[in-house]
Amino acid sequence: MNAIQCTCTTKDEILKRIQILRSELIQTGMNEGLQSLKTIKLSQKLDACIFKYQSTFRHS
Repeated sequence: MNAIQCTCTTKDEILKRIQILRSELIQTGMNEGLQSLKTIKLSQKLDACIFKYQSTFRHS
């Protein structure tokens, strides 16, 4: 299994990417269903960015 990672480097990049992924995830989930492969991949990408944000910038 390939681990999905967030490739953003700055706080602003990560926050923007999280916002974009959330919007894409909602649209894809509504259009293709919550169990579609595309929805799941977007969810994993969002999780990776949220994790990176929390682990990198939580205390700043």
